[in-house]
Amino acid sequence: MSAWHGTYANLLRARFSALVAYAEALVDSPTAAKDLAEAATVAVFARRKAPRDTQQAELAAREWMAARAVEDGVDPEHVAAILIAIDGRDEAGVRAILKKATPTPLPSVEPRDVDAIRRRFAESAAIYSTPSGGVNTVMEPARRRHMSAVASAAGGTLAAVAAVAVAGWFGLNHLPDFGASAEAPAASASPSATGLLVTWNPESDYEAAVASFHFPQCGEAFDPAPQAVGGVIPKPTVGQIEDDSQSGQWVMVEEGFASDDDGERTAVLAAPYSFVVTLDGTVVYTTDSIYYGMKLYNANSPGDGSGTGWSPTNTCEARAAQDELATKMQGLSDADQQKMWDQFTKDWGKFLPGTYKLYQVSPMVFGEQAALGQAFAVEGITDTTSLPHDISWTPLAEDPRIAPYCVGSMEFGDFSCTPPPDVLKEVLTRPVDPEAINKTDPGVGISEALEYVVP
Repeated sequence: MSAWHGTYANLLRARFSALVAYAEALVDSPTAAKDLAEAATVAVFARRKAPRDTQQAELAAREWMAARAVEDGVDPEHVAAILIAIDGRDEAGVRAILKKATPTPLPSVEPRDVDAIRRRFAESAAIYSTPSGGVNTVMEPARRRHMSAVASAAGGTLAAVAAVAVAGWFGLNHLPDFGASAEAPAASASPSATGLLVTWNPESDYEAAVASFHFPQCGEAFDPAPQAVGGVIPKPTVGQIEDDSQSGQWVMVEEGFASDDDGERTAVLAAPYSFVVTLDGTVVYTTDSIYYGMKLYNANSPGDGSGTGWSPTNTCEARAAQDELATKMQGLSDADQQKMWDQFTKDWGKFLPGTYKLYQVSPMVFGEQAALGQAFAVEGITDTTSLPHDISWTPLAEDPRIAPYCVGSMEFGDFSCTPPPDVLKEVLTRPVDPEAINKTDPGVGISEALEYVVP
């Protein structure tokens, strides 16, 4: 449906079992754990500023569950021990979540305790769990509260619900390894001059990729031939049309790439969620040449399970209607806002009859920046879309050179890091092997059309 919908759906489908396992570590009751996990997802996605990806959503849900467990009478020392053992929180991190309930002193969590807690967490997370009543049942109350929060915040901000974004998930990569110290992992130190020093800043290469390309506009005809860049071509996947009785129809879309080099996993930086959709040959959805960051992909490699829902409410006309709706909803009661949103879904929530064609139209970057993206991936920094403009929601926020410049709390969505430019540059610089640099010029790749017919 939208970036919000896709991120929430990914969380419930791919990480709900892990959330229940975390909740069970807090409350030690399977039934209560499932209720707590469901409540956490509703609370997190009901905020005006919803999580930008599944990793951030899971982290926010776990923090919410820890704070709520204490409010519900769970021993703060037990909750603090979970935060230390599973999340690697130090005293400041525990205090940011539990606030006045933070035990003094913190409980002593020995390495053997860390191992035992994490082992139980991993075993519990391996047991598949689904939300009570299904994914849509859990999402609906969050959707209503989220829409209300967005509409009451400011006119026109309802469009943020359909903003272009990508929902990524990272398994357990952001958790400390089993048997490791409970301290949060630190990023690598300043790179030594053992290779070509490269600083992350792919925007200029992106601009070079799109310089001579015209992104089609709403209402234009669009029927391009597939186009590769350096032997790599976009190859997206699209699921079946799903029908949500409350939110309308939608399909899940995921980016992908293929190459002609006998199955080699060629690395490429590409703009995430860059698609064009036509209905009977006319553009009804399009992205543009505005830079939203770059993400590392490997050609000929299965997707990571990320993606975003696309629905009729994302079309050009529907988004314009959403802007008008946001203005009309200001100052109205929750009940009246809900009635208006229900009517909007009724009016715009179903695909019109015709032949839809979806194209992945990807600005693609190779060279030094793609090599640096691979170096980041080795460190576990797999989503680089917000770098260097916002380092707050990445593992690099824990770097000791960045942490002193961070304020706020992830729980309340106001966490931010504003390091000085010289510090940021140092943290975003790595040595790369000159021999590993793919010297292909940047360009725009176009996939074959993925077609679906609505009778």
